[in-house]
Amino acid sequence: MIFLFPLVRNLIERLARIGDKMNTLSRYTHCIIVIFFLIILSLPQCRPAAVVDPESDIAAFEIKKGERVIDLCRRMEKSGVLSCSILKDLAEKSYPRFTFLPGPAGDIRRFEGIFSPGLYRISLPPGFSPLQKGEVILDYLLDKCGQRYSRLKDPSLALFQKIILASMVEKEAAGGEDYQLVASVFRNRLKKKGTLGSCPTVEYALGYHRPFLLHKDLEIQSPYNVYKNRGLPPGPIAFFSDDALLATEYTPVTSYYFFVLDWTTLKLSFSITFEEHERKAKIARKKFIEKYGAGEIYRVFPELYYEPIPVPEEK
Repeated sequence: MIFLFPLVRNLIERLARIGDKMNTLSRYTHCIIVIFFLIILSLPQCRPAAVVDPESDIAAFEIKKGERVIDLCRRMEKSGVLSCSILKDLAEKSYPRFTFLPGPAGDIRRFEGIFSPGLYRISLPPGFSPLQKGEVILDYLLDKCGQRYSRLKDPSLALFQKIILASMVEKEAAGGEDYQLVASVFRNRLKKKGTLGSCPTVEYALGYHRPFLLHKDLEIQSPYNVYKNRGLPPGPIAFFSDDALLATEYTPVTSYYFFVLDWTTLKLSFSITFEEHERKAKIARKKFIEKYGAGEIYRVFPELYYEPIPVPEEK
């Protein structure tokens, strides 16, 4: 805009010289024209934030932290963005550019925990088939993941191990706090080569939520049952936030070996000894019963995945 000012000045000088030979009314008319011209130049130029082909489709969806890939594809399928069958077809293809992705498999769980949570609006070319649209969406998501994971440098865990651990940290920190302390507990257990004892991994295997798991739940034969199997489960169990991911990269050194979740406040309480942990677990159960009732403590909630149950209505 600044480069126009000399031109405007010259224009004004020329109009002034012309005005000397004209009557007063004509001079005022030209002044008004110049002022109007200057006002137009001073207005901000409006440009679109992005150029979108009006003929293209827009895939608009959200990936939520803490949800499973099956939850995501069901929501996307319901809104007409992407079907679970298409995602399954895409899971069978090779993606050599993305080394963080497990190998081809006829299961959408290949993408479990991989994508970054957030709101997405992806422009899809007109005339594409559902499979081609799915490829555009997936390629966009994987590119975002590549940028996300390229920032990780700590060599103490392999990248896919960090992804698995971050998914566990996300689910255990149900209140969205204390990610680093949760990560420190799991790191401490890994160092001692013990079982990780994570309830969300068992619920991932069970396919339902129970506020306080029963002993029979903990006996389920599954590689995701890290009450029975040592080390990390074979894959992630949910999508996770950047906070959960960074907690696996920058894990503080602590002496904590246990934690328990208070379902009434979504606050975690950490302990060094098992005896201290047991005391806190009893308090958590008592508070749960006081809020929800004794009948809810071992109830199965098939629609939930390690998350708060509905608050009972007051009678």
